[in-house]
Amino acid sequence: MRRRADGSTGRFRIFQDAYDTLAKRDGWIYFAAYRPRGRGIEVLRSKMTRARTLRLSDSDFYPSGHHRGPQIKLSIEEVFQ
Repeated sequence: MRRRADGSTGRFRIFQDAYDTLAKRDGWIYFAAYRPRGRGIEVLRSKMTRARTLRLSDSDFYPSGHHRGPQIKLSIEEVFQ
């Protein structure tokens, strides 16, 4: 989301196991920044990029405390620069 309910900027979460699989298989990641609009959403910007071009290393990820494993959060500005 472009902005959360508390006014903070939204972030994209990438989980390490999914990233590793996509990078190894030359896969793609699709990012979409959106905002709520009525009963749906409005996509403000989108971008599709190969996972390997993000060049994330194991040290970039941190434990999420969830069952999905380590993650990294990227700001909207980082993705759409």
